[in-house]
Amino acid sequence: MNLTLTFLLLVCFGFLSYSQQSEPFLDLMDSQGNVPSAFLNNKRKLPGELNDRTVDDNNELIVRELLHSGQVLYGGEMTEYIRQIASEILKDDPDLFRQLSFFIYRSSDELSFSTSSGLVFVSTGLISQLSNEDQLAFAIAREIGHFVNKHKNYPFIRYEDSYAEGKGTYEYKKTFGTFFIRTVEENIVADAYAVKLLKQSGVEMASAISYFDALLYAYLPFDEVEINHTFFNLDTSFVIPSAYFQKTDVSIDSEENGDSNRHLFMEGIRERKAAVVEIIGIPENNIKMKEATDRFLRFRTAARFEVVRMNLVSREYILALYHSFILLQQHPENDFLERAFIKAIYAISVYRMNDADKDIDLDNYQGEISKLGNVLGSLSEEQVGVLAMMHIKNYVNSHPEDEYMISLLESTVQNLKNASGFQYSSFRSMSYLNDQTSELKDTLNLSKYDKIKMSRREFALENYEKDFHLYVLDFINTDSLVQVCFDREEMNYSESNPTGIKSVLVMNPVLRNKNLKFGLDLLLSESQLSVLSKAIENNSSFDSLRVRYLNILALDSTDWEEFNAISAIKIWFSESAKHLFLKDFVSLESDMLYPYIKKNGTRYILFSRAEGKDKQSIFSSYSLGLFDLTSGKLLHKAQLVHQVNYQNQVFMRLFNKMMDDIK
Repeated sequence: MNLTLTFLLLVCFGFLSYSQQSEPFLDLMDSQGNVPSAFLNNKRKLPGELNDRTVDDNNELIVRELLHSGQVLYGGEMTEYIRQIASEILKDDPDLFRQLSFFIYRSSDELSFSTSSGLVFVSTGLISQLSNEDQLAFAIAREIGHFVNKHKNYPFIRYEDSYAEGKGTYEYKKTFGTFFIRTVEENIVADAYAVKLLKQSGVEMASAISYFDALLYAYLPFDEVEINHTFFNLDTSFVIPSAYFQKTDVSIDSEENGDSNRHLFMEGIRERKAAVVEIIGIPENNIKMKEATDRFLRFRTAARFEVVRMNLVSREYILALYHSFILLQQHPENDFLERAFIKAIYAISVYRMNDADKDIDLDNYQGEISKLGNVLGSLSEEQVGVLAMMHIKNYVNSHPEDEYMISLLESTVQNLKNASGFQYSSFRSMSYLNDQTSELKDTLNLSKYDKIKMSRREFALENYEKDFHLYVLDFINTDSLVQVCFDREEMNYSESNPTGIKSVLVMNPVLRNKNLKFGLDLLLSESQLSVLSKAIENNSSFDSLRVRYLNILALDSTDWEEFNAISAIKIWFSESAKHLFLKDFVSLESDMLYPYIKKNGTRYILFSRAEGKDKQSIFSSYSLGLFDLTSGKLLHKAQLVHQVNYQNQVFMRLFNKMMDDIK
C-alpha cells in the first residue's frame, strides 16, 4: 500500500473516537464493511489525448469522481437503513433488488439521484428535510423507477465560466446531483413507477406523496424556529442591541422569490404531484403527513448533524449557524453543535474582515434565518470580529487546553489587527458605561426635557448601540490570553515555515484547464499523481524527505479503514483549499484531524493547482502549498507563472523553490 496502514488506522480510529466522545450521532457517518466493487472497478487507463467523449464514457468518469470524493458512504447504519427500506419496497422483486446498490451522499443539498448502472444515492440534506419514512420510501422508489425505465444520465456540465475565472475543483462547490438531472417527463414516469411499487408494498400513499410538499420548500432550512435578539449574546458580557434584529422581514415568499430557476423547479414539482394525485385518485385535501417513527427520527437527527458539518465545508455559514441553533434546542450543551456554531461565526468574521463578503452569502434567505444574515451584514467588521472573539474565548474559558480553539482565537485577533489596527486598549469596562449614564442622569444643569432625552435608555440607543462591542473588558481581562494575542507580532510565512520536514503527504493535484470537465480532470490528476510523487522521492537534494500519497485506486475490498481515512482527509482538504486566498484562516475541519495526526510523523500535505489564465495575460499561474495538518494552516505557498501547459517540470520547479525557502 502506498499510504501506510499505520497512518490510516490512526486517522480512521481517531475520527471514530472523536465522534464517540463528542456526539453519539456522528458515529453513523462512517462507511463500514468491504469496499463495494463500484468504488474499485473504474480503473480506466488514461488515453493518449483528453477530449470530449460519449455520454456513457464521460458518465463513468463522473461516477468515479463522485465515489472517490469522500462524500459517499457505504455499509454504515444509515446506509443499511436506506437499503432496508428499499428491500421492503422490493420484497416481491428480489431480483431487481440485487441489481441495485444504495449509498448515502454527505451533502447539505436535498438530493436523490441514480445511475443507469443501478447506483442509488440519497443525500443527508434530503433526509434532513423529510417528515416521515413514507416520504423517504417515495424518494427511493422513484430512483428505482429511473433505473427500471432505463433513463440515461446526461451530464449537466456548465462550468466554463468558473474555469475561466481560474476556480479549480476544490474552489467550486460541486453538486454531483446536477450531473444526473432528469426531465419533468422522465420524473413523471419514475413517479408513476414509485406509486406502483409503494402500493404493492403496503405504504400509505396519502402520506408518501406528501414527499412533494417537503420538496417544494426544501431550499429553506430544515426547520423554522424563531430567534430573538439574545441569539448571539453572552449573558451581560456581550450584548448586541435588539434593534439589529428588528429590521428584518422574515416572511417566506409563497412562490420563487424572483429566482427563475427555483420557479421552474417548483412548477415541475407541482406538475409531478398533480400527475401522482391523478393516478392515485386521492383528493388534494386528503394528502397528509403521517407521524414519524422513532427509527426515522433517529436517522433524520443523524442526517441533520451531518448537514451542519457539510454547511461548514461548503461555506454556507448562515445555515450552519441557524441549523446549529435549532439542534441545540433539542440537544443543549452538545459539544459538536457548540463548536459548529463558533466555527460559523469565526468564518464569517474572517471573510468580513478580509473584504471578501461576496464569497459568502449573507442575504439570500427567507424566514427566521434572514435575521442572522441581516445582523451579520449590518454589524461593522470590528463588531463581527469581536463577536467571534468573544464566543471563542467563552468556549476556551471552559476548555483551556483546546489548542484548536486557541488557534481560532489567535487567527481572529490577527484579523482584527490587520483589518483596522484594532488594539486591546480599545476595549472598555461596563463600569465606565454605567458611570457615564449615571452622570448624565444626575446632571442638575440639564432641563427636564434634556434629562429625559439623555436618560440611560436613550444614551444606550445613541452610543452603546454604536460601540457595544467595546464593552467587553470585564469579561476578557480574567486572564491574559486575549491580550497576549493582541500584543503578539504578526507571524508571516517566512517566520512560521517548518524546518526539518521528514514526511509529506501528496494530495491528488488539481490540474485544471478551463476546457476540462468533471471526470476528465480526475483522470489527468490520477495520471500525474504517481509521477509527481516519484519525482519528489528521487530528488537527490532532499534525501531525507519521505513522501506518501493518497491513492484510492490502490485499495482493495478489505481496506475499509483506509477508505474512511482517505474520505475524511479529502473532505477536510476540500474545505481547507477554499480559503487559500485568505491570509489567516484555520480550516474548520482541522480540529477533527488534530488529535491523532500529531501522533504520526506525517503532518504536512502538499497541494498543487493550476489557477488558469489571468484575464490580462496569456500566462497561466500555478501554485504549490504546504498545509500543516495539525492546524489546517497554509504554512507556505510558492507560485510560478508559466506560458505552457501544466507539466511535471513546472511542479518540480515549484517544489524545489518551496524546499529552498523553508530549509
